[in-house]
Amino acid sequence: MKNNLRKFGIIAVSLMFLLSIYFASADNLNGVKDNSITLNIGEETGYITAFNYLNIKLLNITQPLCKMAPCPKMVTILVNNKYIQTTKSVIYSLNEGDNIDHNVANIKVSAVDEDSATFVILDAKNPSDIITDSKEPIVTATTTEKDKVVVSIGGATGRDCEEYLKECNSGNLILCEKWDTNCKEKNFTIETKEEVKIENNKIYVNEKEIIMPDKASTTAIDNSGIKEEVKIELKDDVKPIYEITGTKEAKIFALFKTEMQVKTQIDAQTGSIEKTEKPWWSFLAKEE
Repeated sequence: MKNNLRKFGIIAVSLMFLLSIYFASADNLNGVKDNSITLNIGEETGYITAFNYLNIKLLNITQPLCKMAPCPKMVTILVNNKYIQTTKSVIYSLNEGDNIDHNVANIKVSAVDEDSATFVILDAKNPSDIITDSKEPIVTATTTEKDKVVVSIGGATGRDCEEYLKECNSGNLILCEKWDTNCKEKNFTIETKEEVKIENNKIYVNEKEIIMPDKASTTAIDNSGIKEEVKIELKDDVKPIYEITGTKEAKIFALFKTEMQVKTQIDAQTGSIEKTEKPWWSFLAKEE
C-alpha cells in the first residue's frame, strides 16, 4: 500500500512538473514575447489567444532560383484559426520581409535561416499596427484631356524607398532591382470613353474591377514581341477589353525592312488574350 502511494506521489509530482513547463511555454506563446516568434521547420506556435486563437506552423524553407545572389529564402507556413471555420487552414508562401493579413493578425517574416524563421505578429485591428506590404502598388488616376486617363503606378512607402535607394547606391544590386520595381513611378495613358476610377489601389471601368494597364501591356509585348512603346485603349461593350497596339520589325520577302503594326485584345478582367491582329501582308513577312 505504501509503495503504491509512493508511486502515485512520484507520478503526481512528475505530472505537475510537466504541466508547469507546458503552461509556461503556452503563456509565452499566447503572449507573443516582443511580438516575435521563431520556429523551426515542422514546429507550431500553438494557438495564440491574443491573436484570435491563431496557430502558425512552419512547413518548409526553400531558396528559389534567381538571377543575382544572394537569393531570398521563401518560407511556406500553415495558418490555422481555432474557431473560424471559413479560414481554418490556409497555406501561405512568403519571402523574408513579406507579410500577410490573416483575420485580426498581421504576420511578417522578419528573418529566415537554414531551418528556422522568425515571425513578427501584430494586431491588424489597430490601423497603426498594420505592416504595409512594400509590394502593394500605389495607384492614382488623372484625366489629362478628353477621352484620356493617365494611370500612375508607384510602389513602396517613401521610407522603404529611401532605404532601398541607399542600399542600392552602396552596391546592393538586389535592392537596386527592388527600388526600380517598387518605387519608380510608371505612367500609363489609357485612351477610353468609359468611366475609369481608382479605389483602394484597384482600377475599375463602369464599376467592374479590371487588371492594371501595365499587366495588359506586358502580356501583349511578351506575346507579340512588339516594342515597349504601345498605345493602350480600354473599351467596354459586352465586357471590358484592353486593346494594345504596337510595332515590331519585319522583312518582306526577307529583303525589305519595315515595321509591322500588331494589335492585341486582352480581357481586362482576366488578363487572357482574346485575339491578335496583324496586317494582311504579314504572311509575306519574316518577323524579327
